[in-house]
Amino acid sequence: MPNPRYRFVEQQLAAVETTLATPAVRQALGETLLSGLNDVLGHLTIANTRGGVITIPDDDGDTIPVVALSTGDNFLLGPEFTTPTNRQRASRIRTFTEWAPGLGDAVIMDREFTIRGQGQSFTQRVTMPGQTGARTMAPAMMLDFEEMARDCQLGFPPSALIAKFLMRPLVVLRMGSAAPDVTSHELTHVTQKIVRPVRLYSSQQDVQMDALADELPAYGGGAEVRRSMNGGTSAGPDPYRQIEADTLRTRHNRGTSDPFAASPELLDRYTRRGMPILHEHFDFDMALAAIQAARQPR
Repeated sequence: MPNPRYRFVEQQLAAVETTLATPAVRQALGETLLSGLNDVLGHLTIANTRGGVITIPDDDGDTIPVVALSTGDNFLLGPEFTTPTNRQRASRIRTFTEWAPGLGDAVIMDREFTIRGQGQSFTQRVTMPGQTGARTMAPAMMLDFEEMARDCQLGFPPSALIAKFLMRPLVVLRMGSAAPDVTSHELTHVTQKIVRPVRLYSSQQDVQMDALADELPAYGGGAEVRRSMNGGTSAGPDPYRQIEADTLRTRHNRGTSDPFAASPELLDRYTRRGMPILHEHFDFDMALAAIQAARQPR
C-alpha cells in the first residue's frame, strides 16, 4: 500500500496533467509555456523519503524528484542533489560557449568551474515553510566570477561579481493542500532552473530582479490554471493570490515591449500590496564577503 506522501504526490501530478490537457488551459498558456510544463512532467518522479533522507529512484540523469512535506518535516538531501542534471550541464555549456571562443573552450571552462565548486557545502536540509503551498529548491554553488573570468581568459571584463550555479531541482508540495495551479507554478520554476542554471550577480538588486523575473511567468501560468479552475473567470477562489499577482503585473507592464519585465518599481508595487512575491532569501553582501575572503593571493 503506497504511503500517504506517495499517494498525495501521485494525485497532484495526475490532476495537473489533466488540467494542462484541457483546451481552455492550452489556449491560455500558449504553446511555449505549455510545452515546457509537459516536458517537465515527463521527467518527474516521486522521491523516496526513507530514513529521513530524500533520494531519487531510477535516476536517468535528468529525473526531477517531487516530494510532499508537512510543516515541521525536516529531511536531508541525498548525494544526487550535489550535481546538475544532464540538461542543466548542457545549458551551462551553451552559456559558456557564448562567453568563450569555441565549444572546446566552453567545455574546459565548465570543467574548471566544476573543479572549483567541489568541496562547497550545499543546502542539506529540506523543510516546508508555514505559508507556502509548494516550493522548488535547487542547491547551488557560489563562485568568484571576477577570478574565473580572469583565469579562464574570457576576453571581456566581467560585469558580475558572483556566479551562482544551480544543481538538480526538487519540487516540494505541501501535504494536503497543493492544487493544479500551485503545482504548475512550481513546474515553471523547474524549467527555469534547467534552462538557466547559471546566474550572475553584481548587487542585491540583481538578486531580487533575477528572482522576480522567475516569479512573474510562474504566477502567470499559475493564474491561467486557476482561472480555468474558476470556470474561466478571474472571480472566485485565489488562495495563493496568483490571479492577483498576475493582474498587477499585466497592468504595470501594459504597453511595454516585454509583458513579463521585472523592475524595482513592479517589485515595490507588490510590496505595498502586501504580497511577498519573492521567496528565495540570498544575501549578496554576505556571499561576496565569503568569496573575497577565500580568494587566493596572487
